[in-house]
Amino acid sequence: MNASEVSDGCRVQLVGLTSWPNIKEAENNISLSDFHQAITYGFELYYIGFIERDIWMSLGLLIGSFLGSLILKFMIGLPFIILFLGYKFKRRHLSMYDAIEGFLQTQNNFMSIRCNYSHVKRMTRGFKEKLGEGGYGSVYKGKLQSGRDIAVKMLSKPKAGGQDFMNEVATIGRIHHVNVVGLVGYCVEGTKRALVYDFMPNGSLDKYISTSQEESP
Repeated sequence: MNASEVSDGCRVQLVGLTSWPNIKEAENNISLSDFHQAITYGFELYYIGFIERDIWMSLGLLIGSFLGSLILKFMIGLPFIILFLGYKFKRRHLSMYDAIEGFLQTQNNFMSIRCNYSHVKRMTRGFKEKLGEGGYGSVYKGKLQSGRDIAVKMLSKPKAGGQDFMNEVATIGRIHHVNVVGLVGYCVEGTKRALVYDFMPNGSLDKYISTSQEESP
C-alpha cells in the first residue's frame, strides 16, 4: 500500500486536559489543520487535573457510600431505639407507681385510688373552681361520679420519682389538724401530679392551706 492510497483524515482516540482552547471541539471532530496548528503553537498538559479529578471522584464515592450506610443503619435502628426508650419510660413510671403505692400503705393505711389526668380534669370540670393555693400547688373543688365532693391539689414543679408527692402525704400524716382531711386518690402521669382529698365545707383543705400560709413567716 502506498501513502497515496491512504485517505486523508484524523481520528481522536483520547483527549487529555490541556490548555488548547479547541479541546472540547476536538472530542467530536478535528482536522489536520487544527492538529497542525496545535502542534505549531504548542499547549500544556495538566496531569494534576486528572489526579485531582480522580481523587475528588473517589472521595465523593467514599462519602456517599458512608452516608448511605449511615442513613440505612439509622432507619433500621430507629424503631428499636423508639421501643427501647418507650420501655425505659414505662419501667420508670411503673417503678414510681410501685414506690408511691408502697409508701401509701405505710402512711396510716391510706387506701387511695390511682387516677389518670383526664379523669382528674373531668372531676374538677376542667379545674373550674379554685379553692386555694399553697406551697405545693393549687387546690380545686371537684366531684366523684358517686356525687361525693372532693378537693384536688395539683402539685406545681413536680420532682422526679414522686418525691414531692410522698413529702405531701407524709406531712398530712404527721399533722393532726381538724381541717386536714383524708386522702382519696392520686394522679401521677408524666409531669402531672395531683392529690385527691375529701372535701369538707367547714374548714376543709382550702382552709388548712390558708391557715398554714398565714402562720408561715
